[in-house]
Amino acid sequence: TFGPFLGGKFSEKSFLLPFIIAAILTFLNLVCIFLLLPETNTQKKHSTPSWFDGIRNIKKAWNMQSLRTLFVTFAIFIFGWSFFDEFIPVVWISHYGMTSSDIGLWYAYGAGFYALCTAFLIQPVANRYKNPPIVFYSLGFLGFTILALLGKPDMAWLWVYLPLVNFFVALLEPTSNA
Repeated sequence: TFGPFLGGKFSEKSFLLPFIIAAILTFLNLVCIFLLLPETNTQKKHSTPSWFDGIRNIKKAWNMQSLRTLFVTFAIFIFGWSFFDEFIPVVWISHYGMTSSDIGLWYAYGAGFYALCTAFLIQPVANRYKNPPIVFYSLGFLGFTILALLGKPDMAWLWVYLPLVNFFVALLEPTSNA
């Protein structure tokens, strides 16, 4: 939740600065991993990977009749969510006149609510209801919530909109993996 906030603030100085800082932090993270974390897989398994392993695995998954609909549904969801998540700043800039710093703050607000949902709200729902209805309804409500943005709501509505979107995504992800 701090990344979008800091990225937005750094972008006030230069649009390149957040990327430079991210590269430095990534490099430091890599150095820490190599120096401080020992290898946990002590048994080396020697196998030669093939370029066709991925294609074979996709073919195996596609042949699972009971899961085919789920795979297609989640491929569509992932494409749609990625598209939404990448281009929502364009909507915010064009409709609301936001700056990069504003966008960073809104992303941090959404990410904070996502973290709160995953920590406190999702487990009680997952304990009470079965996974297929949770996935079905959270996908449906998430779709309607995202479509509501086409109505160009007032900026004050974003205070409610972002928590709703992040609640449905937080509800969808763990229940879809079970």
